[in-house]
Amino acid sequence: MANRSRNLGMSVPSNNIPLATYLAVGQPRFTNGQLQAQPFRLNDLVTNPFFGLPGFEGTALGTSRTVAVSSLLSPFPQFAAFNRTNVSAGTATYRALQAKLEKRFSEHLSLLAAYTWSKELENLIYLNPVAYDVAHSLDPNDTPHHFSLAAVYNLPVGKGRPFLSRMNRVANALIGGWQLSGNYNLQSGAPVSFTTNLTWNGMDPSIPRTSRTLNRWFDTSDFGIIAKADTYALRTTPLTFAHIRASRQNMLDAAIYKTFRPAEWMRTEFRLESFNALNHARFGAPNTDPTSSAFGTVVQSQLNQPRILQVALKVHF
Repeated sequence: MANRSRNLGMSVPSNNIPLATYLAVGQPRFTNGQLQAQPFRLNDLVTNPFFGLPGFEGTALGTSRTVAVSSLLSPFPQFAAFNRTNVSAGTATYRALQAKLEKRFSEHLSLLAAYTWSKELENLIYLNPVAYDVAHSLDPNDTPHHFSLAAVYNLPVGKGRPFLSRMNRVANALIGGWQLSGNYNLQSGAPVSFTTNLTWNGMDPSIPRTSRTLNRWFDTSDFGIIAKADTYALRTTPLTFAHIRASRQNMLDAAIYKTFRPAEWMRTEFRLESFNALNHARFGAPNTDPTSSAFGTVVQSQLNQPRILQVALKVHF
């Protein structure tokens, strides 16, 4: 299965520095009213051409005699940064291999198993808004592996079943006619977004599942902090990494139940149910802020419910 979406709504920056040649290398400098490429920082201050002009009273541009070079390079220097929203410029793709195995009731067993192997990509966010560079990244909902299994099994004990089919009515009410059911889901975690502009050494920062802990979810030594002087440096670190994901879903719901008739006019259903029977915890995404002391760690707040046991008795008459 595959599909491709076009003309998706996205937010487009409309007042950023428009040329990548101004960034990181060949920083601009004004000389005799002309823009010249010089080893000069965009944060450096120059004479403010808007100072004292009518219409700028009370604004930062109107009251300051100097202004950062970066402010004068934007298409509309008299305004702050702003975005155009819902611009039909985004794209997304989804490709998947889907498989299903179904076994209808025979010999007391019914099951349905399904597996999906997929990849979902999007082009909706700017990696470098100042250079109008759209990032080709994993979709936040990308889960490459998803396996599910639902099964119902009639225990072969009791009236009308292979074993102890001739037991009396009382014995059959206690041990005969039971059913088991289960619903198991195993799904990859969602990709983690690195939205802060940080440096990366190009190595794979993921950690094998057997070595990963909540206090060290990925290798933080592969990342660094962008210096304040390099605010306008072009970003090369991707927004997502294929193998750095939030914790996966590993969930089993199970139940044992039976239906019996104490009288012709009454039908009773008894159920013992367990939700998250294996008691597997699912936590949130790790911290991706390199300036935080918690960088690379997972906040231990459980997203799913712990194991829940429930007993129910329902009487129909």
